[in-house]
Parts: sequence; structure tokens; C-alpha cells
Amino acid sequence: MYIQFCIQVKINIPSLPAIGLADRLLCSIKSFNSEGTMSDSGQVSCNLPHPSLIPHTPEDQDFVAVAVRLFVNESVELATREFKFYNCAATVRKSQNTPCMACVASLWGCQWNTRDHTCSDMDESEKGPKIIKHRQGARCPQFENPDPVLIPVGYKTRISFEGINLDIYEGRVFTIGTELMKNTEEEVKVENGPFYTFSGFNFSYDKSPETNVLFYVKDKESGKKMDSTLNVTLYNCSMGREDCSLCKNADPMYRCVWCAKQRACVYEKLCNPAQQGVEDPHNTECPDPQITDIIPRFGPMRGGISITIRGSNLGIHKEDIKSISVVGEPCNHQKEKYSVSTSVVCEIGPVDPKNDNWGQVEVEVKGGKRGTSTIYFTYRVNTHDYYSQLLLPLLLPLPLLSCTFNMEAFSF
Repeated sequence: MYIQFCIQVKINIPSLPAIGLADRLLCSIKSFNSEGTMSDSGQVSCNLPHPSLIPHTPEDQDFVAVAVRLFVNESVELATREFKFYNCAATVRKSQNTPCMACVASLWGCQWNTRDHTCSDMDESEKGPKIIKHRQGARCPQFENPDPVLIPVGYKTRISFEGINLDIYEGRVFTIGTELMKNTEEEVKVENGPFYTFSGFNFSYDKSPETNVLFYVKDKESGKKMDSTLNVTLYNCSMGREDCSLCKNADPMYRCVWCAKQRACVYEKLCNPAQQGVEDPHNTECPDPQITDIIPRFGPMRGGISITIRGSNLGIHKEDIKSISVVGEPCNHQKEKYSVSTSVVCEIGPVDPKNDNWGQVEVEVKGGKRGTSTIYFTYRVNTHDYYSQLLLPLLLPLPLLSCTFNMEAFSF
């Protein structure tokens, strides 16, 4: 049962046992006790405490649940029921960026006052354009449809958006902000019709490649938040794109380019073409591949095992890998295990024991660019194979000796 505040609450108790005339019913709500009365139908009525005696509404809720306990003669507990005391003013806690919609969509039948920005109990005597009744969220003044929805870090980007149901606020000034703007709020500019613009902000963010940003909008005069669904994606080209190939593999919608002079992946307008030596940063050629590790660094002379070559600028697509050699011998590229720019896997072949059994690893990518490791790979004789080869002559049958006896040479 949900209650805002009333004088009494009625409790229906199925299979209520017989209660004598001398028996006394007691209602207990926390520290408040009152006498209960029972109707002919078996319904028990209990007085409610003053609102000041009801526990405070938790910060993350818009109601508080309280147990009402019913006793007979103060000693025998007859029943317990949980009641929820709601608070319309607390409904906005669930969604502070959309207070009006949160208010009128609540379970409690609350209404929103657009003039004083308050959520209160339904009052049929209050009417007019300033009052938004329960389940009339479409009438809430609000800002929506931001454009663009992708915002690069480090570059101030102008954002336009739409405002609806704002007739009551005609001539008012609005401000916009978000947590990532470091307590800075900017005034919103009114454009033609229902459209507004925000000059943008030079955001910084390096915790992940992208994050959602929800802008709030305030009525400057009152400082109260208006309903806003201005949700954009803030992204950082350099996060997770530490080399040229990874940068070029970014989704085109981000418009990331590899800035050679800065040796970084950045939003295209943050890369000055004059500094790059090319007219279009999108045409920048990636440097030669670099090999930073080989796993494992040893393998059997007969080959047949896979090795992982780690590094940077190892192509963008698996087809970019043109050849791989290990100690001068071809290594079969396992395309299904390829990772953009950072990892190549291949299966080594056998090596001639007469040749060097250690050396460098080389990867050639599209465009003829090559990367050679400073780490050496070594072919080792497998212990089992080594002893097999060592013992092989001893395990072969000895050749039969052919002897010729000269009987005349013997005397008896």
C-alpha cells in the first residue's frame, strides 16, 4: 500500500480470529502506538503518526517503507503489513536532468509546476499551462536532439539542439553545462524557430576511447534545471590508437588522422597539414613496422609450432601481411589469428641443420615496408630427436662378418 499522509490506514486481514469485547487492538508504527478499531467486516483501522515521526525518505528513493504491526492486548502479534510513504518532491532524485518527466511518470500520481520547478501531490484545483499533470510527460518543457552527437576531445565543437514546450519561458535565458565542463556553464543562444546553439567546450578526457556526456540546461533566472536529453559521445582519437595503423583503422565517423610530427592519432582539425609535409593528413603513410617481441623465442629444428610476433604498424588488414621469415626461412601466416597492427602469428617450418639455427624475424607489409626484429629466434634440437639421432647407429643390426678359414693353416 502506498500512502502520502492521511489520518488513518485500513488493513484487511484474511481469516481474522475471533476477538472478544474485552480484547484490545494495538497498532504499532515504529515508536508510535495507537488503538486499532475493527469494523463488522473484519477490517482494522489504525491511526498514522505525524509526518515528522515517519522515517526520512532514503536518498536513492522517492518513498520509505514502514511496517505497521497489529497486536492483541499488546502482547500477541496478529499481523504485519508494509506501507510505503511516498514523497513527490523526491521523485526528481532518480533523474535530475529530466525533473518534469520523472515527476509526472512516477507511481504516485504527482504533478509538475513549470513556474517554480516543483513536484507535488496531485491537486485538481491547480490547472493551467504551468501545471503538468500525471502521465503528461509530452507536455514537459525540454531540450532534445543534439547535433552533432560525436564530439572530439581537444576541439571546441558547436552544438545545436531543439527546445519544445518552452512558450511559458519566452524571453528567458538558459545556461548549459555538464560535469566534464568543470563547473563552467555557458549561455545558450536562441536561433530560428525552436532551435538553440551552444558554442562548445574544449573537453579533455583520457580514461577511455569514448564516454557518454549528458548536458543539463538551467533556467538562468531561477538556477533550476530544465528537462534535457542532450546526450552526446565524447571521444579521444589517441586512446587505444597508439600507432599509425591503429589510427587509420579507426571508424571514419571519428575523422581521426595520424599526425606524423606529433607522432599521435588526433582529430583531423587538430593536425596542421603544413606541419606534416602533406596537403591531406588522411594520406599520411605509416612508418615501417616495428617488432618488439617474439613468443616463444625458441623452437624445434623440425618446425611445426606457431610463434606470435608483436609490434606496431603491422598492417591494418590481415591481407596487408605479404611475407614473414624466421631465421631466413618462410613462416606460414595464420591469418585467422591476426590482430590489427599489433600482432601476427605464423607457423615456422623446418630449418637445415647445416645453416645458422638462430637469427632475426622479418615481416613485410603492403607497400613493401619491412620490419626486422632486434630480438633473435633460435632453433633448438629437440632433446628426443637429439638422442634418437645419437643412438640410431647403436640400434641398427651389426653387419654379418664374412670369414674364410684356411684349414691348412691349422694343425691338430
